[in-house]
Amino acid sequence: MKIDRLVTGKSFIPMEINHPLVICLPIYNEGPYIEDTLLSVKNQTCGDFRVLIADNASTDDTESICRRVIAGDDRFHYVRHGSNIGAAANFKYCFEHTESEFFMWLGGHDQISPNFLQEALARMRADSTISLVYGRTRWIDEEGKVVGEYNGGDYVFDAPMTAANRYFGLLKRLDRCEAVNQLIRRKYIDLAFRPIFSGDVVFLCHLAAHGPFSRIEKAHYIRREFLRGRSSTAMERVTGKAEAPRYHEMAAYFVESICGHAAIPGGARNGLIQDVLLWMDRKYSIFSGNQQNLPALVARQGKSWDAPFFSVVMPVYNREAYLEEAMRSVLSQGFDDFELIISDDGSTDKSLQIAESFDDPRIRILHGHHGGGASARNRGLAAARGEFIVWIDSDDIQESGALATLRKAIHDTPDADVFYGDLIAFDDGDPAKTARTNYPDYFNQDIVPGLFRGNMLPNPGTAVRKALYDQYGDYDVSFRRCHDYQIWTRLAETARFKKVDAFLCRWRQHGGSLSSTTSKFFEGRVVMDMFDRYPASRLFPDIPDCSTEIAALKAVDVLESLQEFGPAARMMCRAGINGLPDVARLKELMSKAGSSFVPSLTCLIISKGNIENLSRVLSDLEKQIFHDFNVYVIAPYDARMEEEALRVWPVVETIFHTGSDAALQQDVPVGLLSGALIVWIDESQRYPEDYLKNIYTDLEAGSRHAAHIGYVQ
Repeated sequence: MKIDRLVTGKSFIPMEINHPLVICLPIYNEGPYIEDTLLSVKNQTCGDFRVLIADNASTDDTESICRRVIAGDDRFHYVRHGSNIGAAANFKYCFEHTESEFFMWLGGHDQISPNFLQEALARMRADSTISLVYGRTRWIDEEGKVVGEYNGGDYVFDAPMTAANRYFGLLKRLDRCEAVNQLIRRKYIDLAFRPIFSGDVVFLCHLAAHGPFSRIEKAHYIRREFLRGRSSTAMERVTGKAEAPRYHEMAAYFVESICGHAAIPGGARNGLIQDVLLWMDRKYSIFSGNQQNLPALVARQGKSWDAPFFSVVMPVYNREAYLEEAMRSVLSQGFDDFELIISDDGSTDKSLQIAESFDDPRIRILHGHHGGGASARNRGLAAARGEFIVWIDSDDIQESGALATLRKAIHDTPDADVFYGDLIAFDDGDPAKTARTNYPDYFNQDIVPGLFRGNMLPNPGTAVRKALYDQYGDYDVSFRRCHDYQIWTRLAETARFKKVDAFLCRWRQHGGSLSSTTSKFFEGRVVMDMFDRYPASRLFPDIPDCSTEIAALKAVDVLESLQEFGPAARMMCRAGINGLPDVARLKELMSKAGSSFVPSLTCLIISKGNIENLSRVLSDLEKQIFHDFNVYVIAPYDARMEEEALRVWPVVETIFHTGSDAALQQDVPVGLLSGALIVWIDESQRYPEDYLKNIYTDLEAGSRHAAHIGYVQ
């Protein structure tokens, strides 16, 4: 370890670091996380590197932790600034005081997997044209718990491209910038550092023009997501001062990058600048403030930037009575920067003829086989070209001016990802009979806990950043209903939701609408899915040290309120894995559920007629601390056997036979057994109270060696 002295003035130049591979950590107040970050670097399988830690005048215990962790390791060098110079200046400091062939910045709260450097260097050395190598991203929360995984960004293009096309192609695909903190070929870092908002976006585009990116299909980058928010804004961290984003500076930085780029020929620069500035205007309205008044300079046709800002997607299935009115409500918006995608789901009425009767270049009609609402939405998503998807159902009516209202909201709150407003619900049989929603504004709130208790968001009229679907995937086609609710629960992992203070859609209520159903089966599935997707602490942040068992009991309350008694009984069993559940409540739920309760395990006892042995083994099963099971007894008929079996809960059924034991072993009626797995129970053996729990735990952990397990075919 080398501790360089305090950097207190511009004239001080610390020791230069010169090595083929240099890793720089520009850090500030990373006390809770910096040790894990440093250890992830120290534990690399490729150990031939040097590290510069540039502390931006941290006020917590960052310095003492760094000194302790790197003590005795000469690969690490630590310097400390006398005052906070801003993140951009600190990044620049790291770069200017090192020399290397390969270079990377690493955030002081992030980590890299042990094999990242070795595999990334191999990619770089195998192809000299590559400018950056990055891996998939695994997200962790403040406590280090894994909360998700992401492909790192679709920044690898299949076909060879010109430098200008790679530049703009990357800009259109960029949704997150973890790649900027991964391995870079240093000679391509030739853009001046500027302390501006989203400077990393410009930097990555500049880098892409020099050469293609390469992605390693492993979760090599561990990104910490601050689910409870951070005490400073992005601009404060970049500049060291509390300032609002200045998008005109970002635009000027793009122009500087393109005009001075060695790989972009002069003849391609003007067109690329126009494309980039139009992209910025559509995203932030920094020039026109009104998409109907775009400068004539960029009014060209047939260019990739000609994609609309909004893709209004309208799934259709047999809606001849309502489709024309729904389409006209979109086409008469008085805002032209959109396309209307009609995604037909195999209609058998006149819906397609009605859609095709419109002569409007903004309309695109997609044909498909009937697969349900989620399938139709996915078809529309795949074809959409807009930056935001706006959902309008084919029996609803978009309010006048809704798209212009959404566009202004996106301009005013560019950090949000989902924009929703209120609805006017009306009765199809009596349109004058209306009800108005009043949704709260969830901006800067974690809505995961609320979604666990029920859907909090409207789907009609809502605008969703398309990059979110690229990140989290399509709608789940197994949800005939509630697929919108289910995808909100997935997007809410990282997305930010913003209320638009306006009525965006008239929501038609009629007997044929999916929302009119009384069954809550799919809502129950969403609850079960969220329970498996999120840690207990995320679902119930108001419960200190919330255990999985406590969370399961809370989930039982939600499922029971939906009258989904089968899933509630399953969840009650899960609550009892590490302790005795409320057996009386579990019995009641199982009784209400009837055949809808499908246990994880079915214990099968083939009895030889020994009443004492059967009584003893049934008693053992009744005392199990794991309760997600039922019991079938197959035995020779005996009235006493029947009485003994019926005495014990949770015996489901006793099947009596008259044949030989050997014949029965060859012909067990597994089709009658309801559990997902069969546990063969020997009545001559004794079973401890944690026997079934251990079997289930082994199976959950992926063990293939759990004893006495047979699979139901």
